[in-house]
Amino acid sequence: MDFEEKIVYVISGSCGVGKSTISRKIAEKYSLSVHLNVDYIYEMYVGGYVSPWKDDGSRLKLLLKNIKDMIKNYIDSNYTVVIDYVLFPEDLNNIVYKDIKLKYVVLTASEETVIRRDLSRPADEIMGNRAVELLNEFKEKDIDKRFILDTTNLSVDDAVAIILKDSRFLLQKRK
Repeated sequence: MDFEEKIVYVISGSCGVGKSTISRKIAEKYSLSVHLNVDYIYEMYVGGYVSPWKDDGSRLKLLLKNIKDMIKNYIDSNYTVVIDYVLFPEDLNNIVYKDIKLKYVVLTASEETVIRRDLSRPADEIMGNRAVELLNEFKEKDIDKRFILDTTNLSVDDAVAIILKDSRFLLQKRK
């Protein structure tokens, strides 16, 4: 990127929409960047591990607190941060400091595309019915349409270009 500023990208959506692939490609566009694949951080739970969708909220609360600290540490060291995780709008205030510019993007795709992409994963990563359930959960949240990007017919490079250039994904500064 020609001009680099302190920015956090939050790339959200159900599995099979391209979160990890697109997040990695966005991070690669910056000379100093990190791709926080939060699934890996969540998997640090060993004793008392439960699937994220079965959490009573206590693990998510601690996870978001740790992500917030990681963001601050990376931003303070001039890194662009790209977060890849299932985060809803109500989660955002728990992870970002008020003076940090944030782009929030909810990736989506057709149900058929999500199923096809999910089945192309390694066997131990296939989500099955949960992939469609999560896709529907995002639809039911009635998220502001400006944050939604349908990747059904987009290449990874096209999706990345849209996210980098389009200001519609910017969240207003927090107070």
